[in-house]
Amino acid sequence: SCRLSDWAVAEANIYTRLLNGHPYAPMKMDPGCTESYAAVKLNQTHLDFALGALQQIDLVLMLDTIQSNPAVAKCAMKKILGWDDVNVPHSNRKRTSQCAGRNIPAKATKDDIDAVLQMNSLDVELYKQARGIETTILESLGCL
Repeated sequence: SCRLSDWAVAEANIYTRLLNGHPYAPMKMDPGCTESYAAVKLNQTHLDFALGALQQIDLVLMLDTIQSNPAVAKCAMKKILGWDDVNVPHSNRKRTSQCAGRNIPAKATKDDIDAVLQMNSLDVELYKQARGIETTILESLGCL
């Protein structure tokens, strides 16, 4: 059966994976994980491709921009998409989550956070670059 570390690789860097046209990775994992691990592991080439794909998108908006500065998001969506209203409700405001009927604290340790950031290093870099792309687009539209 698959090791947890194999599944971690398969689920990491989901945005980089999707912008490369890959399906959700665990769907590609075979029961023995012998060939699947190599098939789903990503590298710098995948990040470069994802960045290229992202740069071809007319409007890149980060969710936190939509939520923290809806006027900017509304301006951009009106100019690019023709939308008059922007409303993104936020529904994950609980401090605990439910898992098998138990309340589990929604707190991660520093080690947990470091491990997740390391496993998702391509998406972390993609996010940083996407921020720059978003700013460039918003400035060119006159929305900033």
